[in-house]
Amino acid sequence: MTKQALVDWAKSKGWTVGQNNHLYKANKRLKLNERYVRLESRAGGGWMGLKYGEYRKLTISPEGKLSGLQEIK
Repeated sequence: MTKQALVDWAKSKGWTVGQNNHLYKANKRLKLNERYVRLESRAGGGWMGLKYGEYRKLTISPEGKLSGLQEIK
């Protein structure tokens, strides 16, 4: 998957582009970097990382769900 493919998928699922071209939906954020994405949740006054993955390892399931993200330990 490419970064642009991820952005297109996220927009189709109701995510919006916000500050620094990151994607936002409710209290979640997809933080986009050059080679990977990180799923974060708002925690207190900041953001807490939940999952991450390289674009090349991400896929969209037949049900339209993003897969390939790994838990942040």
